[in-house]
Amino acid sequence: MNLYLNEYKNYLCDVKRVSDNTFDSYIRDIEFFLSYKNSKSIPTQKDFDDYIAHLHSCGKGASTILRTSSSIKSYYNYLYSQNKIGFTLKTSVKAKKQEYTPVVLSESEIELLLCAPERDTLKGIRDRAILEVFYATGIKVSELISLKTEDCYLKLNYLVLHTNSNERILPIYDRAAKSLSLYIDKARKYIDNGTSSALFLNLNGSKLTRQGIWKIIKSYAGSIKPGFEITPEIIRNSFAIHLIENGAQSSDLQEIMGLGDLSSANRYTELFKSRFAKKYNKFHPMAKK
Repeated sequence: MNLYLNEYKNYLCDVKRVSDNTFDSYIRDIEFFLSYKNSKSIPTQKDFDDYIAHLHSCGKGASTILRTSSSIKSYYNYLYSQNKIGFTLKTSVKAKKQEYTPVVLSESEIELLLCAPERDTLKGIRDRAILEVFYATGIKVSELISLKTEDCYLKLNYLVLHTNSNERILPIYDRAAKSLSLYIDKARKYIDNGTSSALFLNLNGSKLTRQGIWKIIKSYAGSIKPGFEITPEIIRNSFAIHLIENGAQSSDLQEIMGLGDLSSANRYTELFKSRFAKKYNKFHPMAKK
């Protein structure tokens, strides 16, 4: 099943071309399901039904169960289309999707996350640079792993991102530039095996994958203990909300984050308004009456 899952990951990235957030959600749901069964054989229809019942018993929300069911079913459809299994899953989960409110870290939580990696190891220096670049730019995982060393103009505090024959300038704050410079000068050259021009490499010298980046971020969640899993999308959400909290407009986000249209930027503005309203209703004495 692990081999099949790796094939499915490639399918999602190369054929379906799903977003980073969708990719992470699909794989996370599937891995939790396989871990729950802890079996080397392919889980059956009954196993799936038992797992959905387990989620209900744990108090999982309707939207979570609906999404999980959809993720697992999509995986089984892929296995069936590749002749890996001889059946498809039957799902009876029918629930209205609940309104989704993106998770955002506070500025203090972000600071704890950025300071979590060790400062005197190759891995720690690399990971600190990755986290700083994420928060400095609001970049997507797919964009981050596409960066090359020649895309860094650190004396001027910016990166150049190449996407679909276009270029986008990514300004970064001074601390992020210094962390990235330290990684390039003191860490990358020692793990580089000459096979990749990618900016961020794994410790074997190869280009980091989306899964690798996700695992790096997940490994530092313990420094914050937020009560939920930290993903690249959460850092991206936090980047956007913190800019808005400090005066940025939707048009600013559209340009900075390379969003396709203003409506994509407006969703962050609406999220900010929702968060502000909740804080107001919680803390204003007259709002509690």
